[in-house]
Amino acid sequence: MKLKIAIYLIVFFFCGAAIGLWLGQKTSADDFLQVGCRPAVQGELDHFYTDVLKITDTQKSKISAIEKTYQSNRAQFTERMHRANMLLADIIEDKGYDSNKIGPVVAEIHLAMGELQTLSLSHLAAIENVLKPEQAALLKSNAVARLRQN
Repeated sequence: MKLKIAIYLIVFFFCGAAIGLWLGQKTSADDFLQVGCRPAVQGELDHFYTDVLKITDTQKSKISAIEKTYQSNRAQFTERMHRANMLLADIIEDKGYDSNKIGPVVAEIHLAMGELQTLSLSHLAAIENVLKPEQAALLKSNAVARLRQN
C-alpha cells in the first residue's frame, strides 16, 4: 500500500513539474532578444525593431544610418581583437603560457573589448534618441536583460 502511494506521489510530482515548465514557457515574455554572448545578426535586429519596438518608417531610416556607422566601427574593434588573439596564439606557441610578452597583448585585447563596449553603449544611446519614450524603455530593458544574461 505504501509503495502504491509513493508511486502516485512520484507520478503526481513529475506531472506537476512538467505542467509548470510548460506553463512557464508559454507565459514567459517573448519581447527579449535572446542571442546569448554573440552579437545580434541583422534578421534578429529587424525582428526586434519592427515586431518588438514597432518602429515607424522614419525611425527605421534613422536607425539604419546609426546601425551602418556602428557596424563599420564595430568591425574595426573586432579586427583589432582578432589580430591580438592571433599574436597571443603565436606567443603561446613560441614562448609558452608564462611569457612576459603575453601581458601587453592581453591588455590590448581588454582595451579593444572595453572600447567596443563603450561604442555599443553610445550606439544604443543614439538609437534611444530616435525612439518614443515607451520604445526607449523597452530597448533599455532588453539591453539590461542581455547584460544580465551574459
